[in-house]
Amino acid sequence: MSLEQLAEVRALVKARPHFTSPIEVRRAAWDGLARRFPTPADVRIERESLGGVPALRVSPPGVRTDRVILFFHGGGFVLGSAWSHQELLSRLARAAGVQGIAIDYRLAPEHPFPAGLEDCVTAYEGLLAAGMKPSNIAFAGDSAGGTFVIAAMLAARERGLELPACGVCWSGWYDLTASSPSFTTNADRDYFVPPGFAQSAPNLYLNGADPKSPRVSPIFGDLSNFPPVFIQVGEPEVLSDDARWLERKLKEGGGEATLEVWPDMCHIWQFFGPMLDEGIDATVRSGRFIRKHLLENNS
Repeated sequence: MSLEQLAEVRALVKARPHFTSPIEVRRAAWDGLARRFPTPADVRIERESLGGVPALRVSPPGVRTDRVILFFHGGGFVLGSAWSHQELLSRLARAAGVQGIAIDYRLAPEHPFPAGLEDCVTAYEGLLAAGMKPSNIAFAGDSAGGTFVIAAMLAARERGLELPACGVCWSGWYDLTASSPSFTTNADRDYFVPPGFAQSAPNLYLNGADPKSPRVSPIFGDLSNFPPVFIQVGEPEVLSDDARWLERKLKEGGGEATLEVWPDMCHIWQFFGPMLDEGIDATVRSGRFIRKHLLENNS
């Protein structure tokens, strides 16, 4: 890492429209940011549908096609797309040695809870219906997508589905009541999540739903006997205690949880891999975790 890299990332983050700006302006700005990170030319991108949910299949050269990462993009439940995260997913898929599929779940406020979560589970059901074994599937996601990784596992289990082999959560928001201590202690340190966002953002997504519902805030759910989960969060993030809480609950439920708290890193620093060394390193480490559970321990 260099101080220049961090300074450039921070400048990009601070240049975003304020979270009170019109949603169309914020979405356009996020897409503009994503254009800075084109997907490598050797990666094949294919559009498809999983149970009716639009998706992008990302295939770096030489990866296994009988294993897949089902990826849920971030964006505070209101921004982002499979397209905006295809470069990030291509890095993760290359490191894992398997294909990746990012879905375009429905966004709030046009489609509030539970629309996005239902799309995540429907896409998973679509993979299973196509003949993919749960043991050959990993869930992964950043920010709101990290939330969906855990919430979709809960919802899938409610439907009687076998859970995927593992999950990867980057800077997820697991308690939408924003009650973790780090929302206060890191309020002045987290330049990605501005003051007031955690209190206002859930309103667009929840539309009156109970923020303590496990389908909204999965930390309040029964996380017993979950598959292995790999968790990354930046130490200065307001969400850092959410990650610690998730690790603790997964372990208390008898599951395997690995938490990495990265010093100095901002929210979803993995996204900025093309300009930040730690973004590459974090993605590679996450890919190795997926490779272990989809390939090395699953012959």
